Amino acid sequence: MNERYDKILIILGIILIFIFFLFYFWWQAKLIIGEKIAFIDIQGTILKSEKILKIIEKCERDPKIKGVILKINSPGGSVAATYEIYESLKKLKEKKKIIVYLENIATSGGYYLALVGDKIVANPGAIIGSIGVRIDIPIVEGLFKKLGIKYEVIKSGKYKDIGSPFRDLTPKERALFEELINDVYADFFVKVKEARKMSEESLRKIADGRIFSAKKAKDFGLIDTLGTFNTALEIAKEITKVKKPFIVRFRRFWSFVEIFDWFAFKFLYSRLYFLP
Repeated sequence: MNERYDKILIILGIILIFIFFLFYFWWQAKLIIGEKIAFIDIQGTILKSEKILKIIEKCERDPKIKGVILKINSPGGSVAATYEIYESLKKLKEKKKIIVYLENIATSGGYYLALVGDKIVANPGAIIGSIGVRIDIPIVEGLFKKLGIKYEVIKSGKYKDIGSPFRDLTPKERALFEELINDVYADFFVKVKEARKMSEESLRKIADGRIFSAKKAKDFGLIDTLGTFNTALEIAKEITKVKKPFIVRFRRFWSFVEIFDWFAFKFLYSRLYFLP
């Protein structure tokens, strides 16, 4: 009796394994053969670009991917990393349609990336905007004096320690930082103006760092429509003419190094940021 029972269990196990592999190979065949819409998820502060760039490259190489839904939930981040991702998305846009979905927050560098989209959909509860640039320079000189800590700087030129947290900025150094900020802001301004087809006058009124509700952003022309992720998916199907796409999901996860990098540069050093 036990022997017969064991045989039945073995047969059932073999059948289950067969069904599993059958399903697996069906799934893989669908993944390879069927037309696809890729889903790229950009979450949190943008500090590094490498992982996102690899995902974008995969989308670009796959001829079966007809469009991309770029979901953004980010307050911005490093100017350099944001710019690299933006340029890579622009290259991708030459081959694929890009629909942007703004979930909870898309401000500063987060909104900068959204400008690459053929259409921008925003959740009605999203916060959008903060068109601008900033530099954070924490000053710890007073704290060091209280702790009795002294420091010396030996430098090759008078601006070599510009932005040092151990002293206040000189008027000339402040002017240099403001010039740098204005250069980066001018690029941001032009990209918004061209992507959203806005007049300089109308954009100048709102491109001062303020944030907007999704409804206000739509009224000002910063986005195309209000909706959910499903709204973005339906628009993607429509403009790619793929009625039953296979959704390929790519996600970006923070590494320990990125988390450490954020705290180090946020609290110890100055860095140029697209942040609200």
